[in-house]
Amino acid sequence: MENLYDRALVLTSLHAECLSLGQDENYWKATLADYKITSGLLALAIANKLASRATSADERQRAGDIENEGKKDLRDGYRVLDEVRREERKHLERKPWSERLFEVSHWEESCTLAERAIRQLGVNERNP
Repeated sequence: MENLYDRALVLTSLHAECLSLGQDENYWKATLADYKITSGLLALAIANKLASRATSADERQRAGDIENEGKKDLRDGYRVLDEVRREERKHLERKPWSERLFEVSHWEESCTLAERAIRQLGVNERNP
């Protein structure tokens, strides 16, 4: 599990400045935020599994640390990705109705997933 968590952390270590490959700056900003959401969700799943198998206080503490990092990555990634999604939505609103009828932001699915996870985390944090 730790190996998988370390691999997920690689997703959060990339920076947009390192990836200027001719794409739009918002593309890389959103892509890296999407990676952060993925890493956060994976960290939460790993923390849950580690906590359920923990046999010592140290193992429970490690699971808690991973969970906290996962929450942070999830929220940070969502904050950035939601901003990009809003910009895309504004751009889509300017198009004629016939062109935007079935078109949505590229980031809708990731944002929706992150929103659901954050909402569930909020419930769990209020009612432990």
